[in-house]
Amino acid sequence: MNEIKFQTYSWSYGTTSFRVSELKYKIERQLIRLKELRNIYPDKNWKDLQEIYFEMLLEEGLAKETSKNKAKDARQKTSPLVDLGLVDNERQLTEIGKKIYKN
Repeated sequence: MNEIKFQTYSWSYGTTSFRVSELKYKIERQLIRLKELRNIYPDKNWKDLQEIYFEMLLEEGLAKETSKNKAKDARQKTSPLVDLGLVDNERQLTEIGKKIYKN
């Protein structure tokens, strides 16, 4: 019989971006921050907002100051949200993302 290994992350979805502790909390906090970002900059495209979003993640404690490429790290943090269908490619909340945000 195979043993089940202890893991500090909730589940795996084929990418190491999902292998983090407190995944549900971090997803919720990112949706909140993305909504705030879009309220401040409703007409800007995602490419122009990546570094600003990364700074928001720093404030939230969801990123580390040691980043060498903030835009890339912002994309890496939000890519799983796209994969899950919570935000679109422009990091706008989808209908599902909006429902989670409201909760």
